[in-house]
Amino acid sequence: MRAIVIYNNAEMVSAVKPQVAPIIHDATEFLRLLAIASFGLAKSGRRGRFRQASAPGESPAIQSGNLFRKLITSYPNQLTGELLADTPYARILEEELNRPFIKPAIEKLIDRFNAGQLGSFA
Repeated sequence: MRAIVIYNNAEMVSAVKPQVAPIIHDATEFLRLLAIASFGLAKSGRRGRFRQASAPGESPAIQSGNLFRKLITSYPNQLTGELLADTPYARILEEELNRPFIKPAIEKLIDRFNAGQLGSFA
């Protein structure tokens, strides 16, 4: 899921950058935290031997912890924040196996914006 809005008026960009850049940074970090918080608890059958996968529609169960440790934020410029799930199986879990963790985090972030909590991500 990706939305891109480009407005290249230099005067406008320079006017809004000081106010918007901190909000973009905070929102991107908050999105990462929401994604981490959505993970299911570690599930195991018998102690130490078997692990139980999450059910379809649930966020992924924690198996190794690698997936949420590999959620990386970056900022290509002051008005762009990116969240990367840097594992080969993140997209498979999210889209093919219906174990969502990024989409629910994005929905919660959008709800927060819509509720007028813009910039209050602590």
